[in-house]
Amino acid sequence: MNLNINIIHMKPCLCVVFSVLLVACSSSSSPDASNTGAADSASNSAEAGNTAGSDEGAGEGPVEENLCVASARLSTDDIPYVGNIFRDSTPSDERFHGLWNQVTPENVGKWFNVEASRDVMSWEELDAAVNFSRDFNYPFKLHTLIAGSNEPAWMEPLSVAEREQEIIEWFDAVSARYPDIQQVEVVSEPINDQPFYKDALGGDGATGWDWVIRAFELARVRFPNSELILNDYKVSGTDETGPAFLALATLLKERNLVDGIGVEGHFLEGTESAIIETKLNELVALNLPVYLSDLDINERDDQVQLDTMKTIFPVFFENQAVKGLTFWGYRENQLWREDAFLLTSTETDRPALDWLECYLGSE
Repeated sequence: MNLNINIIHMKPCLCVVFSVLLVACSSSSSPDASNTGAADSASNSAEAGNTAGSDEGAGEGPVEENLCVASARLSTDDIPYVGNIFRDSTPSDERFHGLWNQVTPENVGKWFNVEASRDVMSWEELDAAVNFSRDFNYPFKLHTLIAGSNEPAWMEPLSVAEREQEIIEWFDAVSARYPDIQQVEVVSEPINDQPFYKDALGGDGATGWDWVIRAFELARVRFPNSELILNDYKVSGTDETGPAFLALATLLKERNLVDGIGVEGHFLEGTESAIIETKLNELVALNLPVYLSDLDINERDDQVQLDTMKTIFPVFFENQAVKGLTFWGYRENQLWREDAFLLTSTETDRPALDWLECYLGSE
């Protein structure tokens, strides 16, 4: 089932100017105005790496004036969405609507948050995210049904049979409450972070990935109108994850169980664009929509962050197979990787955000 998610694609909110293709992009404030941030806790914390700092030193040094050529893709009818995460503060964040047009809940859609105690479901936070997307007609992607970082602690002492029943109940509960969500991340980070309960879904089995296949089979029945996505990180940056991920995606496609590929944007700093493009094209060969998820550029220096943005973002945005890109936060002190913020606590754009607005056609 290969759904055409283009029916919900909207022109990025940043994209408002098409006639001016050559625009001078400069910081909206003095070059040293950007600050560092504090990280939000999340999975992969061991790899976050950097230490939070004060305002002093952030963005030191002049940022070169850059000429930005707006994306040629803006003149087509196939423009990817450019979204961001939903947090508690998002409903009151007026800047959100001028920058982003897709929503992914940061952590509130994870199983351990919704069902922290067995059979006690807390939907309020996830309801808020879903309702926010509905109110503004933003595509919504559920993050995530199954992941190693998504495990309720109460599952551990259960038998295999009991664990299987609880997994099915979790899928049933989500699908009953949100039957019309556009995208469902069924399994996230299967290569790097497998759940302890995978035996309840069949374990490795004959394919080596029986547990993932079973999860997608359950999801296909329960989310017949949603785009089902397989997601992992380091897929486009190294060989560490890519080949295994590609083999798994192929198994799912052969069974008509997967509709889209999620490529996390964490940890791409320092990766050459040619390497990213090569890895991306290997996934594109599956003939499935590709989504850049969890994009952040964790650079303290403004110029380095700007240069990295200019390296990474166009590789994905200009690829016709890529149908959406989601940043993993953008406000200082309101995102996981502490130096990845694009907007300071004083509402000052960092140069990378200025460039992004320019590239997406904003004045």
